[in-house]
Amino acid sequence: MGKAFSVPYFSIIAVFFVIVLLFTRLAIFLKIDGILMLSDRKVTFSERLKASPEQGIHFILGIVFGFIFGTWIAGLIGGIIKELLDLIYNLEEGTETKEKIHDSVVDLSFWILGSFCWRIIPFLQYLVS
Repeated sequence: MGKAFSVPYFSIIAVFFVIVLLFTRLAIFLKIDGILMLSDRKVTFSERLKASPEQGIHFILGIVFGFIFGTWIAGLIGGIIKELLDLIYNLEEGTETKEKIHDSVVDLSFWILGSFCWRIIPFLQYLVS
């Protein structure tokens, strides 16, 4: 008989929510892109879909960092470092705007959400074995 394994319900629900969020109009409906009011312009569905791959990558990297280091803090730190490097680069280029700062905050939220979902990897390994 195999070893018992607790099902990471939060991780499964969060992964499903992020997939739905990235590829539907749900983010616009919930006004997630304008939640911090850093940007006054309206986000269209086509603009949202253009940002989805990058935010999906940040979510997956959050999962990977959390899995490698065994804690959600790793995804948080990885996201902060990456977004700070982007901020520094944009400041040096003189291209920093409110929209880019807002995008960094949204990207960081996907890093953090992914880092909370790292427990899904051992669960998937358990299902495959």
